[in-house]
Amino acid sequence: MKNIILTFFLLLITFPAMAKDGESTYERVVRTKTLKCGYIIYPPELSVDPNTKELSGIVYDVIEEIGKQTGIEIDWAEEVGIAEAFDGLYTNRYDAVCASYFENPPRATRAIFTNPLNYTASFAYARIDDNRFGDNFNIINDPAITVAVIDGEISQFIAKEDFKKSNIFALPQLASNPTSALVALENKKADIVFSSKATAKQYMKKNPGKVKLISENPVQAYSQSLASFHPDDYQMKFLFDSSLRALYASGFIEKTLKKHDPELTTYLPLKTPWKE
Repeated sequence: MKNIILTFFLLLITFPAMAKDGESTYERVVRTKTLKCGYIIYPPELSVDPNTKELSGIVYDVIEEIGKQTGIEIDWAEEVGIAEAFDGLYTNRYDAVCASYFENPPRATRAIFTNPLNYTASFAYARIDDNRFGDNFNIINDPAITVAVIDGEISQFIAKEDFKKSNIFALPQLASNPTSALVALENKKADIVFSSKATAKQYMKKNPGKVKLISENPVQAYSQSLASFHPDDYQMKFLFDSSLRALYASGFIEKTLKKHDPELTTYLPLKTPWKE
């Protein structure tokens, strides 16, 4: 009986390696020394120069460093949207979604994620002339207050879990970019938006005098992965997780976060055992 169980277990753990034309994603990446990335433009995690089309950002720097240290060339193959990004993993258009996601149960049914790259803080924003709010976030938890969110994004989870009494104005993910909720706020379709400072700063730079930060205290902080893979590709996850641990130990990730967020107001490094 023990031998039967052992045989079944070995077949189970080796099945993903035989699932795609007899060669796993990991085996192909190691053999070809190339990783094809589907990527999401989301400054400053990943930005594109409109003139040169060159990529940059936190995710870009870290994944390129992993490629450098493993001898794997990173092919930034295809720009994709947030809502449909996982589809390409199932059709083999690319090997990984090279984008920083926060994990939630629906996403976990479609992909596996690396260990966290960082924590991201989410803050509350209101229109520039709305003085009802302050450090007391309980004021938001009221049926008279509407919160603008993007379907499936962290703002929706914060609103539903922490501000159950508030009304929600939901924007479809497919039709939205990171600043869509702030546009809805400016247009008086909502009273509050939960956003990272990086996204809000991007919007406020182009639209000065429209919205404001209501408190320096974050509403919530959540972890974000570096990349995600097809559920069968756990060996790719292990490769990235090992690389992330090494890059944290060397100080590379904290330096990269500070490069793109000098005051670390949005992208917060994970604590390491030898630091308080």
